[in-house]
Amino acid sequence: MKSKMLLSAILFTACLVHTYCFTMNNTVKDDLPVGSSFGRNLVYKHASLPLIIVRDFSWGNKEETMKQLKGRSFKFPLCIGVSSDTSDSYIVELFQLLKQHSDCRVSRVCAQNTWIREKTLSYIAQVCPNIEELILNNNCRYDNFEQVKWENFNNLKEIKLEKTYVSAKAINKIATSCPNIETMDLSKCDNISWYDVAWEKFRNLRKIILSFTKINTEALNYIALCCPKVEIISLVGCKNISYDDVTWENFNKLKKIDLLYSNIRVEALNSISNNCPIEEIKLGNCKNVDWNKVQWSKFTKLKKVNLYWNNMDTKAFNHFARDSKIENITSLGQVGKCNNINWRKVSWKDFKKLKKINLSSTDITPDSLHEIARCCPKIKIITARCCDKINTRFAKKLAKICVFRISKEKSISFNFDF
Repeated sequence: MKSKMLLSAILFTACLVHTYCFTMNNTVKDDLPVGSSFGRNLVYKHASLPLIIVRDFSWGNKEETMKQLKGRSFKFPLCIGVSSDTSDSYIVELFQLLKQHSDCRVSRVCAQNTWIREKTLSYIAQVCPNIEELILNNNCRYDNFEQVKWENFNNLKEIKLEKTYVSAKAINKIATSCPNIETMDLSKCDNISWYDVAWEKFRNLRKIILSFTKINTEALNYIALCCPKVEIISLVGCKNISYDDVTWENFNKLKKIDLLYSNIRVEALNSISNNCPIEEIKLGNCKNVDWNKVQWSKFTKLKKVNLYWNNMDTKAFNHFARDSKIENITSLGQVGKCNNINWRKVSWKDFKKLKKINLSSTDITPDSLHEIARCCPKIKIITARCCDKINTRFAKKLAKICVFRISKEKSISFNFDF
């Protein structure tokens, strides 16, 4: 009897696996009409849209590929991904093909790491004026963005120019020609004269990424003054900013801020808490903060916080627990450990709203994890990967914790690496 049941279970599992693989293969076949695994990450944001991966088929049969494309009926709008080995002539040929369709619409174009030129970009926009997102990251070999006919991209809402030679003049032209820009990524751009950027033209800007740039305090204050709709800003590794002198009151709609690897101090952090409706903040590796003096209670809307690799001690962490109404601690370890925290002395009962916590790469112990599960009434997910003091011997205690929670009609998901 037992052997029959086991055989039935194996066959059922095999059927499930077969069904899953068949479904996935069909999905991939439909979503990727042309190309390879390159650029599949491009569809994560627009998973429901068909994707074309454009590659230079000099190593294969280009004519056959184009013949297949001409025989296809496209579902618009499309996402277009251009690989690094693609020539401009091949890109133009593809868009000439798309142009033949009266309902041709392309919502997203990704041409990072490419040799794409200004004439090709201008032609793409002319053929597909409805493009809303343009990704040109790591286009380090091209510095002629000023010559692009940006007026053809008048529906553009998101542009990513990370690690490019874009200049202030080119940014100003984008601002004038693309009034609907909501998201701009200028991280690792070293060719920008920040004083010359006409931020007053970006009236609809809601998200700006300035990580690892040379932007200074004056330029950041000008952004705050000219872009009243900014909700998300990333200032990772921006060492030229004196955060105490930033006019945070002008960022009165700011919901998310990334300050990893910054030199921010407690005075600036408290100014942010007093002036900005912050919901998520990243403060990893901020070594200049006096954590005992942070006014966590002023972060009235704070839901997520990242505190990894800093010098916060047990007293400061308990102060954070008492004052904050945090729901999600995204990370306390991750890259490095919060070595100054004695996890056994943390007042976990004060985390009354905590739903999720990531303790990876810390020296948390099984007893402390049990205390979290016991004391935090709303906890749902505990992640403790790469923790030296968590091993397979903890499995029995883990089982007891799960039984304890289920008995109260609540369950906890545990993520471990043994």
